[in-house]
Parts: sequence; C-alpha cells; structure tokens
Amino acid sequence: ELGIGPAAFVLLAFGHVGDRKNIDLLIAALAEVPEAWLLVVGNVTARRDRPVAFYRDLAARLGVAERVRFVVDYV
Repeated sequence: ELGIGPAAFVLLAFGHVGDRKNIDLLIAALAEVPEAWLLVVGNVTARRDRPVAFYRDLAARLGVAERVRFVVDYV
C-alpha cells in the first residue's frame, strides 16, 4: 500500500509530528543512506511545529522524496 518493498530498511517516526522529533535530520540522513526509507505516522497538533508540507518539501529538495512516506492521521 505504501510502496515500500518487503526487504527495505525502514525508519519509523510514530506519533505526533513535532519539531522535537528531528524529522528534518532523519530526512537529511536519507541522502547518506540510500537503502533506507522513512515512514512518518501521525499528525501535527501544535501550531508552533512545522507542518507536514515542510518535511515533504525538504525531502523533495534533498532528492529523497521517493523514500519518505507520510501517513498523516491520528493513530
């Protein structure tokens, strides 16, 4: 469903999407680890935190967007 192969090395950021989780650093690290994927599951609850669009744009700018998946929902 998410397009991630069964043998992929997947990093998981789970829960509320917040700046304190340093998701931007994980996305930047994907550029150095081409076999890794990032799955971000959760939603933004605080206005002070960056929106999911920020992280999607960052992944696109760094050329790793094809290996970052977002499930934006309360879990």
